[in-house]
Amino acid sequence: MGLATLEQNAGRVQSAMEKVAKAYEIDPNHPFVQTTLANHLFYTGSFGAVKKMCTAVAERVENRELKAEAGFQIARCHHVEKKYAEALKSYAEANVLAPSHTLLNFRYAQVLFASSTCHDVD
Repeated sequence: MGLATLEQNAGRVQSAMEKVAKAYEIDPNHPFVQTTLANHLFYTGSFGAVKKMCTAVAERVENRELKAEAGFQIARCHHVEKKYAEALKSYAEANVLAPSHTLLNFRYAQVLFASSTCHDVD
C-alpha cells in the first residue's frame, strides 16, 4: 500500500490502482486497503459502494484515524449527492475523531456553509 500511495502521489494512478487491487486480492477486509479503494471508487462515482465499504470499516475498527477516514469518505458521498444533513452528520462525527484532517475540515466547512448552519460553528 505504501508503494501505491507513492505511485498515486507521482501521478501514476494506473500503477497505483494495480497495487491497490493486488492488496485487495491479498486481504479484501483490510481497513486501509478498503478506505484507499473507496477513495478511488469515489472518483468513479460509485457512491453506494463507497458508503457500504466505509460503513463496514467504521463499524469494525478501533483506530480513530481509520474510522475518521471511513466517515470522511461516507460524508463526501452524501455531500456530492447534495444530502447536506447526512453529510454534515458524517463530517461532524469524523471531525471528532480526526480534528486535524485538513480536507475533512475544508469539506465540513463547505457543508456548513451550504446548509446555512455557519452560526453553529465555534
